Amino acid sequence: DVTKVRGPVKGVVFYLAVIIDLFSRYVVAWTCQNTENATIARQLFGEAVGAHTIEPGQLLVHADRGAPMKAKLLAELFDELGIRKSHSRPRCSNDNPHMESAFKTLKYAPGYPNRFQTIDAARDYFRDTLRAYNAEHRHSALGYLTPRDVFTVSPRRPPCAARVPRARRCDRLRWRVRPRWPSFWWVEASAVMAATARCSRVPRVPKMGLSPML
Repeated sequence: DVTKVRGPVKGVVFYLAVIIDLFSRYVVAWTCQNTENATIARQLFGEAVGAHTIEPGQLLVHADRGAPMKAKLLAELFDELGIRKSHSRPRCSNDNPHMESAFKTLKYAPGYPNRFQTIDAARDYFRDTLRAYNAEHRHSALGYLTPRDVFTVSPRRPPCAARVPRARRCDRLRWRVRPRWPSFWWVEASAVMAATARCSRVPRVPKMGLSPML
């Protein structure tokens, strides 16, 4: 997905494009540019696939319906690499919630600048921030493991597994739900398939013409 970040003055924006692994929330590639187009998207995906040695037929890419993601130039790259693609439904802005959540985490972080004076300053900031997001950010959906822990499937107990129960006993209002630590027997294709099946169910449309609750 792509998000806008504020430039030095009103009306000037930079475009931050990020690719994450859905299962681990690991940022596999990113770029920050003055504009967004299919050429930049093709280059970003090409570098990401090359860096992670993706085999044909192994990858499914989900993105919104923005012009760069639907462009023929990018579609041709996907065909060459054997990548399947998926797009958000028309007029459904919440079909890519994991990316929107990641962008909110970045933009609401302490120290996030109100504006970036130059694109180089933006790139320097996001280089450090995304590196920390992968290696240090403890994700609640991952049992408070870091994205890198799950992406690399490190066979070790979560370092916070002993500290969180103590914190929960001290502050019940913050820790209302008991955290579950995903064992690495759980990190299997069966779990991914089950999660995909749950997310792919079509929600029931309520009466009175209201939008379905996702």
